[in-house]
Amino acid sequence: MEQLQLIMKRKVFLLFFIFLFSLSLNNLSFCEEIPAQEPLELEITESMPVELLLHSLARTFNQNITISPEVKGDCPVLSLKNLSFEEALNLICETMQLQWKKIKDAYIVSKPSIAPIVIIPEQTKLFVIKYISPEAALLLVQSLVKDKEKITLIPELKTIKATSTPDILKQIEETLKEADYPEAKETEEEIITESITTKYLTLSAVAELVAPLLKEAKGNYSLSPKTKTITITAPRKIVAKLSREIKEKDKETAPERAKVPAIPQVMIESKLVEFIGGNSRYFNIDWSYFKIKGERFTAYTPGEQTSTEVTTGSLALGFIKATENYLFDSLLETYITEEKAEILTAPKAAAMDGETALFNYSKTYKWWEATPYFDSEGKLTHTTYSLGEPVEVKISLEVTPQIDTEEKEVVVTLHPIVEDIIDWVEQPDYPDVKVPNVSKEELTTKLRIKDGDTIAIGGLMKKKEESRITKIPILGSIPLLGYLFRKTDISKSKTELIIFLTVRIISPE
Repeated sequence: MEQLQLIMKRKVFLLFFIFLFSLSLNNLSFCEEIPAQEPLELEITESMPVELLLHSLARTFNQNITISPEVKGDCPVLSLKNLSFEEALNLICETMQLQWKKIKDAYIVSKPSIAPIVIIPEQTKLFVIKYISPEAALLLVQSLVKDKEKITLIPELKTIKATSTPDILKQIEETLKEADYPEAKETEEEIITESITTKYLTLSAVAELVAPLLKEAKGNYSLSPKTKTITITAPRKIVAKLSREIKEKDKETAPERAKVPAIPQVMIESKLVEFIGGNSRYFNIDWSYFKIKGERFTAYTPGEQTSTEVTTGSLALGFIKATENYLFDSLLETYITEEKAEILTAPKAAAMDGETALFNYSKTYKWWEATPYFDSEGKLTHTTYSLGEPVEVKISLEVTPQIDTEEKEVVVTLHPIVEDIIDWVEQPDYPDVKVPNVSKEELTTKLRIKDGDTIAIGGLMKKKEESRITKIPILGSIPLLGYLFRKTDISKSKTELIIFLTVRIISPE
């Protein structure tokens, strides 16, 4: 209560101060009126009625002002320093959501007027077609109306019924007047060709629809199943009529027997995983299904001092059945965390029934190419080294699904291609310089799996032996005795590369 009284006292004091300030401007001879363009020095530190503030502002600048009765409310704290009359008036009006206008020498302040929303009533009108076909006329005017259902054709009366606003109806009338004249009938007999693409109807259902009328009009049609398109060649009026009928029936509400069945799709998730040692044996992969013997190969990593053991390479196919008790992704994540495996790449792709999805993983090797130079006696004088053409080895996989949605099965056609550097071949003129030799393994097979099963492509084993020399500086480089101050560490590692493919049928809903 005391706080409310304090606020009221402050407002009374402020009003009294403004009143005295106004009197002083009128009565004191040394205080002149401020011209309208001169800046104002005033700061409002307490909220006050906006109408009182506007009257005081006009009196200060000696301006005539009229305030509408609906202008009410308290104006918040404002700084009106260095502002002209109109700038101060703008600031007050914007703050209080008011508007002002100037008529001769007077300013009028009011609340903004809200223009009423005018709803133009729609009308219905009939347009009788005299010369051109009603179908052709309908196609002409349909683009003028947003709601196509509000413009219909009454064929037996050769009449178009349109419901819209008066201005749209006027446009329809003018359009038909320009098109519907005696000579226009001749153009309707002109033979034209038009292609119509359907969204829901099967092409066989469309053919049943157009065949009777085309036979009577001596027209013809052709079907393109790949693009779901029918191409009609007939008189213009016949094409217009058939186009309208097809579009009317090509809706989601069409009979199920006439609809194009949804094309089934699968999501193919691939993972290229490198296992350390023999850790892949814990993944319950059944390798007994299929196996193809491959060539023996070695692995080499350029830039390292390595000697590699020859290992047997073979491409093998296996399965991981999708069960609730076996969580493939969780187990793989655990192996990655424990550094027992590494995912090199994990692309995924959707493929429709009968279409091929392609997965590629490539690695580029750089190597030094040596060019020896010999003297006239055939002795080696010097050798220059330069980077040879980079060698790209890749693993690619083509996957083509055939989907059985009823049995929840997928017949998968696989075509993996695996490339690798198998050895380094000596150059005839300089045996110490070797160039990379790339091998390629591939197979094509067809497998039937259940929805959610995982295919494993494995057998890509690598054994690598790496030697690293550590030595004491200077002493380790002494001829003959240097071996006493050097140490050679030989490390052996074994890795296995497995490609996992999980195939899931995508629900059409």
